[in-house]
Amino acid sequence: MVAGAQWNLNHIKQAKSWSLIVLNESEVKEFPNWDKLNCYLNGTLVVWQCLDKFGIGENDIAAAFTRKMNLIRDHISLVFHRYLSGEAGLKKTDIRMNDLSISPQDPFLIKKSTQLMDEETIVVRGEKVKVKPYILPHTSKLTKKELAVLGGKEGLRKQQGFYVYRNKRLLIWGTWFRLMRQGDLSKLARVQVDIPNSLDDLWTLDIKKSTATPPEEVRKNLSVVLKKISEGSKRTWTYRGKKEVSDQVVHVWNRLVTRDGGIVYEVNPDHPMINALVEEYPRIRPKIEVLLKQIAMTLPLNSLYIDLTNDEKLSNESEAKSSEIISVLKQLAVPYPAGDSRVAMINTLIQSEPFSAFIDEINDAMQRGVFND
Repeated sequence: MVAGAQWNLNHIKQAKSWSLIVLNESEVKEFPNWDKLNCYLNGTLVVWQCLDKFGIGENDIAAAFTRKMNLIRDHISLVFHRYLSGEAGLKKTDIRMNDLSISPQDPFLIKKSTQLMDEETIVVRGEKVKVKPYILPHTSKLTKKELAVLGGKEGLRKQQGFYVYRNKRLLIWGTWFRLMRQGDLSKLARVQVDIPNSLDDLWTLDIKKSTATPPEEVRKNLSVVLKKISEGSKRTWTYRGKKEVSDQVVHVWNRLVTRDGGIVYEVNPDHPMINALVEEYPRIRPKIEVLLKQIAMTLPLNSLYIDLTNDEKLSNESEAKSSEIISVLKQLAVPYPAGDSRVAMINTLIQSEPFSAFIDEINDAMQRGVFND
């Protein structure tokens, strides 16, 4: 069985209504690429023709066409990503443009992201609305390709928010529905919301099924999870994608609040690495203090802010290798006599950054006698 229909702007203008031209089988077979569709047991062929208004205002028609086709490909890869990936419960769908398969664009980067809490179910009129929040990895943990896909041309900041799906098809995304303001510290938060088509009337869906506004009873339930979501995103951003495992960890940088409510960042003068250096060379303390003060005073805050809000990947945020950390720790431990004194020094250092992130590796190195030389 073959069915076909056509939206024709000239016909609409003549009929003065949004009427559809229903095609018979012979008319369908006259369209380009019918033979390719006919090779399958089932499928859908979409053909765009008579794009006479497409080139208005364009100097280079070919370049404009390529650009807009790429935008369409990106749109389809996002809106139908769950069908394209064939997630559990869905038959994998193959959508092609000019014979090229479209790859799914996962807005949550599920394989690398953190799911903050279990899926929550909101019951409305006996129907289930499912909510699943994710926190994206810090930008330092993303490849350029991943960052480009997640942020798109608008950047991570404008893509944060709820991602509402109707029957697994993405309807609307990148909005908090005025339940929370978009900010830099919440830019890593994205929430998957699944709604059934039986609640279309409550969500005020438009005729194209491209926008949706949540009903009041759903908005109230969504507000409950927003605080936890925002805090999770803030922690991931503030700690550069690392979890703060303990309040006892000694940080390299201190964040201080002044009496007038201002914020000051300083290199921690009591960091164990600095103390170890001063202990080996006591007369260097005054010079070290002057150096640390100058580093803090000349911190390029404006440049850092611009780079971070533009989602630039900073190379000095790269994860250190365990071998590098152990090598540094070994250099700091060598001046101390082998035995209890050296072990005590190592145990002090592993409670501070950057060593605190490699406790298991350092303990393993101690067991192997790496620090005994």
